[in-house]
Amino acid sequence: MNTNDYLTTSEAGCAVGLDESQVRRLCRAGLVPHTLMGGMYLIPRAGLAALESRPRAGRPKKLSRKRVKRD
Repeated sequence: MNTNDYLTTSEAGCAVGLDESQVRRLCRAGLVPHTLMGGMYLIPRAGLAALESRPRAGRPKKLSRKRVKRD
């Protein structure tokens, strides 16, 4: 296993704009491909796509409605 092909949770989080704890939580839930080595989650560089493409939590934004001017 080449360690250059893997990122730590903090490195992966910085790459996609997430906190390290959020990345660990996603690994535990099985939503991100990872390897557990010595108690550390290692995410393959190819697995960053899974972090970037995951659905965002929270309430969806409302669609803006264009106002129509009435006479």
